[in-house]
Amino acid sequence: MLGQVFSLYGDKYNVVILAGGAGTRMGEQSDYICKALTPLGERRAIDFIIERYNNVAHKFIIGTGYHADLLKSYILGNYNQNKFVFSHEKPNEIKNNAYSFMYCLDYCDVRYSTIVLFCDLLLLGNFNIEKNSFMLATTKTKGQIGTFRHTYNFSENWFCYNENNPVKPTEEDLGVMGNFVFGDTYHLKKITYSTPFKDLKDITNDVVIPYHKDIYMKGVCCEKVIEFGTEADIQTARELWEKTVW
Repeated sequence: MLGQVFSLYGDKYNVVILAGGAGTRMGEQSDYICKALTPLGERRAIDFIIERYNNVAHKFIIGTGYHADLLKSYILGNYNQNKFVFSHEKPNEIKNNAYSFMYCLDYCDVRYSTIVLFCDLLLLGNFNIEKNSFMLATTKTKGQIGTFRHTYNFSENWFCYNENNPVKPTEEDLGVMGNFVFGDTYHLKKITYSTPFKDLKDITNDVVIPYHKDIYMKGVCCEKVIEFGTEADIQTARELWEKTVW
């Protein structure tokens, strides 16, 4: 079941979708389209994200880079143009997810909380948005979950960075997924903008963890997910998609 995302109190959010990466791990496909336009069944990955979060979105902020013109044309041709703004990095300026997020943050309204999503990570099933939270993969999470550069230990409230050796989630250390909900957008901007541009390298290290130290973020375990960062992941995701009745 694809499912739907809900807000318990009818709150609206800035919904940031980071879709500016080069997609080099995806093989030949990235020469023609960006990750957000990856076909899954008869739809594109970006369709599932937009439709799942549409009822909680004050507006969508789409971070673009490679093939930005294709992605922008696709979205504006299929959805209400008034609900979207686009942050664009030139291909020679693309550095990392934290840097891309900083550009998107310029368009976030501080009157609303902010959700940050990645275009190659689809969280499935029904769930409620919880302010100041982040999603975790466990050994029981279904679907294609990939590996993680960050893990989190509930008992110790501790993040571990595995940059050069991505790992699978274990019973004790859970995988930190690219789905973050920041309840205080003003404080989020304060943290991000106070970091020198040259030091912004990773959104979890440079934004999430500092925010978490100031404002506690709850780890929420994810039931089902499809992640397709690599060419092999895409094949697995499509096989799962074809076997499932949505």
